[in-house]
Amino acid sequence: MIIFIRHGEISKNDNLNLSSAGYVRRNTLSEFFLQKYNKNLNIPEHIIVPLQQNICFQTVSLLAYDSKLKIEKVNTEHSDFDNLVSVLKKNINTDILVCMDHSQLIKLIESLIYKIYKKNIKLKWSKNPLNKEDIDDYSSIFVFDPIKHVLNVYNQFDVIYNEKYKRYDVDFNNIQENPIVSINFNKTYIQWIKSFFS
Repeated sequence: MIIFIRHGEISKNDNLNLSSAGYVRRNTLSEFFLQKYNKNLNIPEHIIVPLQQNICFQTVSLLAYDSKLKIEKVNTEHSDFDNLVSVLKKNINTDILVCMDHSQLIKLIESLIYKIYKKNIKLKWSKNPLNKEDIDDYSSIFVFDPIKHVLNVYNQFDVIYNEKYKRYDVDFNNIQENPIVSINFNKTYIQWIKSFFS
């Protein structure tokens, strides 16, 4: 299983570090995975982040520490994903967590789908990957399951601002066991397009 998550919320001051909400997300990620809040998500055995994006490293650092895992930094400059796609294909039976910027994640997922299924599919980063545009969404999780040949979209937890206490809190209410959306790559293109609207 390959689990794709976006980095945590970004600081508006420098765009290089997590914001207060981002640190709350980072601090909760370990609990989310290790306590199995969603039983369909495996605990990662391997964590990959881009070499160039410190916010991705910040997002998964506590999860890596608590899981006793090393974070592998890969070069994703110029969006050349051939090497990374090869690494993912080679370790396809390992539970891998990939944390990147959402636009890079989508390109990577599309490349992986094309490499394995020869399907050229355009996706967007949102609860429904067939949306016409990306949504500013930090809590979606895309999960590629190579055994079932599906791409599932789940919700992590939400980080919300608590006006009363002037702080960010974690909201676990939107976590669901079943995927929000599921794309089956053994179906034809028309079949899975129809499945979104049935």
